[in-house]
Amino acid sequence: MTLLVCGLILFYLTHFIPNTGSIRQTITDRFSEQAYILGYTLLSLAGLLMFVMGKGQADFVTLWSPPMWARHINLGLMLLSMLCFTAMFFPTNLKRWVKHPMLAFVFFWGLAHLTYNGDLASVLLFGSLAVFAAIKTWSLSKRKPSASPAPISLSRDMLVLLLAISSYLAVLYLHPFISGGWVLTP
Repeated sequence: MTLLVCGLILFYLTHFIPNTGSIRQTITDRFSEQAYILGYTLLSLAGLLMFVMGKGQADFVTLWSPPMWARHINLGLMLLSMLCFTAMFFPTNLKRWVKHPMLAFVFFWGLAHLTYNGDLASVLLFGSLAVFAAIKTWSLSKRKPSASPAPISLSRDMLVLLLAISSYLAVLYLHPFISGGWVLTP
């Protein structure tokens, strides 16, 4: 559990500290923008690897047993998260409404996994990632208000929807290999 918590702390500090005051500017002035981006990327990846490995090694401490109907909520939220994930790569009307689709993906992904996992490590990982995404979205909206882009063709939205459904089905099929054996499909 220690590796999980340390990884989460490193990941969150890497993402929040540079947005505090003039810390980022101080770092880029002292080194360079490229050095800052390299350090940010390496620290983020280190935190990510630590919390993924930590989640895999953590003891299973049951906090609650999810009801069977939570599976349906999980699957619905995962479809929504895959739609946000796919939308971030293409100009879509979804981007007009969801200003930060990557953060929306992380938020819905975290909520989806919280509905079907009642152990302590899952609550720490998925719960904190959902809260992180919500706070980061709010923070970015306050810092960088953006204008809505022009409407996009509905055919583009349909293409993204088809890609999202395809990605969703692939993740359902591959989930036992991705997550270490948790089978989602009956």
